Amino acid sequence: SMDPSIQSLCVTLLLAFFLACRERPELVRKCLDPTQLACFLANLLLVGTSKSVTLACLLIVHELLERHPTPYSLLFVRHGVVQAIHRLATQEDEPNRRLARVVCKAPEQKPGGRARTSTSSAASATAPPSTSSPKSRASRSKTQLVEEAAHRVLSSYFASSSHTGKSAILRALGKIATQLQTSPGGVVAAHREALSKLHDLLLTSDGVTAFELTCSGTASALNFFLFPQVGTADSAGVLVPAAWPDTYSERLRLFIECIGQSTGGALVKL
Repeated sequence: SMDPSIQSLCVTLLLAFFLACRERPELVRKCLDPTQLACFLANLLLVGTSKSVTLACLLIVHELLERHPTPYSLLFVRHGVVQAIHRLATQEDEPNRRLARVVCKAPEQKPGGRARTSTSSAASATAPPSTSSPKSRASRSKTQLVEEAAHRVLSSYFASSSHTGKSAILRALGKIATQLQTSPGGVVAAHREALSKLHDLLLTSDGVTAFELTCSGTASALNFFLFPQVGTADSAGVLVPAAWPDTYSERLRLFIECIGQSTGGALVKL
């Protein structure tokens, strides 16, 4: 972990570096590893740091996509930056949607009667606007800036492109995760097929990122496959394994056969 003030300073300096290198793009390529930078930004955006750090990260993402679309456009999809921005935009939009629902809600009306307005609603309608503190106004201002920056990135670079936040590898891993979770009491052909597909994906030139393995559900599906909860529950609700040694050994044998004994190093990449 890093002290928030130091983290904020580092991100601010990083943004200043990119702005200063607009005329010297080769310095960005020379000094920074694109994959590590994509992972770094994804972690900051997914963790949910302060508004200032989040805004600086969004500005960095925008600057990189504007000046260095290759390779960052694809890397931001594969390492979770785009999904983090989607989530951020959704989170920022939710309060506005709730407010719109409240404002647009029609007053209650009884059959044959006049529309009723509650005392609290009438009071709020006639009350003078509240004077919020400068701190709260600054907070709302930062929230609006974060929202605008998130929407700008999504609409400018990922609205009509093929990089819509879910890559082909992510979709393929999702199918693998589904296959691995079938037939929890034994070993079926779908399990071998899924592990073989995972093996091939791991050995492609692009490989599989940690974000893709986790977000697709493949990591949890592998855990479910290798450690199946097979059996019946007793009176206390505790699962009592039924013939689990055979199930475990068969699945472990299949996993080693498909992944562990690969000459290409699939297990190491996993």
